[in-house]
Amino acid sequence: MLFAPRAGRPRSVRPPSGRSVLAAGAAGALAVVVALVTAAAPGAGADGRRQAPAPKPPEISLDDTLHQLTFTPGGGTAVASYTYRIGNGSPAYRAGAAADGSLTVSVPATLDDIGRQPVTVRADDASGHSSTTVTGTFSFINRNPGSADYQVRRVEAEALLPTGTAQTTAVRQTNCCGGNRFSGGSQAWFRATRTGDTYTLPFDVTTAADYAVVLKQTRGPDYGTVSYAIDSRRTGTVQDGYAPTVSTRPVSLGELGLTRGIHWLTLTVEGRNPAASGRYAGLDYLELTPLLQHEAEHLLPAGRSATLPLAREPGALWSGGAQVAFTGRRPGDHFALGFDAPADGWYALGTEQSTGPQYGRVSFAVDGEAAGTPFDAYRKTAATRAADLGIRYLTGGRHTMTFAAAGRRAPSPRYRIGVDLIKVFPLTGSYEAELVTSASTGRSSVQRNCCGPMWSGGHQRLVRALRPGDHAEFTFAVPLDGPYSLNAVMTRRPEYGGVVFAIDGRPAGRFDGRTHETTTRPVHLGTRDFTEGLHTLTVTRTDGAGPAAGHAFGVDRIDVYPEDEKASERAAHPRF
Repeated sequence: MLFAPRAGRPRSVRPPSGRSVLAAGAAGALAVVVALVTAAAPGAGADGRRQAPAPKPPEISLDDTLHQLTFTPGGGTAVASYTYRIGNGSPAYRAGAAADGSLTVSVPATLDDIGRQPVTVRADDASGHSSTTVTGTFSFINRNPGSADYQVRRVEAEALLPTGTAQTTAVRQTNCCGGNRFSGGSQAWFRATRTGDTYTLPFDVTTAADYAVVLKQTRGPDYGTVSYAIDSRRTGTVQDGYAPTVSTRPVSLGELGLTRGIHWLTLTVEGRNPAASGRYAGLDYLELTPLLQHEAEHLLPAGRSATLPLAREPGALWSGGAQVAFTGRRPGDHFALGFDAPADGWYALGTEQSTGPQYGRVSFAVDGEAAGTPFDAYRKTAATRAADLGIRYLTGGRHTMTFAAAGRRAPSPRYRIGVDLIKVFPLTGSYEAELVTSASTGRSSVQRNCCGPMWSGGHQRLVRALRPGDHAEFTFAVPLDGPYSLNAVMTRRPEYGGVVFAIDGRPAGRFDGRTHETTTRPVHLGTRDFTEGLHTLTVTRTDGAGPAAGHAFGVDRIDVYPEDEKASERAAHPRF
């Protein structure tokens, strides 16, 4: 194998499939050794003993295609080679550095196409002295983001019916009870007879990623209450399957990180509604939607896209161990980061912004058009906060998110901007409320997980409604004309109060958020006909009942699903 590096540029080396390879170059070319090795202890030489001096820890960067990693020297003695691992359970490799001390390696094709993977690396000099080991976490993409691996995947439950427990009988049931109710013409029907009956369905995940997991549950007059677990982990809330007539409805199991391979969905019968005549259960399908979230520092552009220099700033505060840092000199100074939309469609866009005493206000744009509202990043202490950029229709492929200095508070001495994450969530029926808030009165903020519940996106939209009538508006997208069911997943707490809902200005129900403990509850807002395009859900505080009435409300998620199966099929393959 021959490596012929171009002057001034790091060479690309793919880890070998065998145990060791010696690559000999032509006369004058730098020979490269790529070999499977056992990593030495941090700061140790080849003989395992601590030696000095040694190179300083290297830096790790991922190119904007998410295909290649580059290791660069951190200083100290000249770097001759790097020892590195890419991915969980991978072997360690050693590869020689280029003349400038850097090394570029391709992400192994065996890694999952979507997913956060650890990378460890240390720098070695020609005498065998080694730096301490640096670890980073990166999200890799090895294939075209428009490939099927990135699309919503629906699995018919009846196709997963090989095995059940001895306590239940599970069969394929075709459309019944007066209509074509099931998406594939049939459902998985669990004819449970007692509380505690369980059934487990295996399903395959082809690409490791974080997924929004939704199933279509069947309800009827003889259906019981059920709970769900994935890989033995309880997800979602107990669902009442009773309905006067047979129908189906979507149930969100939240957002889960799933590895490639077989996983297990377990249904457990918890009892029955007093009005129900049995404990049956039914599943129409399981739907997996990949959620895309990018470490901002991995999107640093190779070319000029800023009015002033950008920097990758390491630190334990940020999710991948680093952020993109920018310090402007005046309002209007800006920079841009590129990101990919997997396919044509509607997306909820957001960022995780750094806050602190040195930070100013920042405005956002996507592909040159203003997005969201300016974000005030000044705080007395350092932290990160979510910023909502709203809903945008994106074509599949490359897009640009621009961050601009928009002013600062008097206490802040700088026009500083820090970006930890860029969030690009495809909208397939579940909308994270913190990302789709389009307007609010009162004090509106994004609240992280706390107090017991696990909000589906790790956050909720919290509105401290100081006066009756204070409200928040949430924008959602409907792909095609037709009837849709709506749910709002609301938070209940002792200090929360009552709210009323309106959809496009029309009343849609009410909800009392007060309770003795912190919980979440889905609120069904009915079924109505929508035209294709954007619509608005408004949540408004009502007058409280008595002195204990609360003045806040929290919205976790909004679910919008086609009611009829023909609309469901069309929405799964929209004609945008």
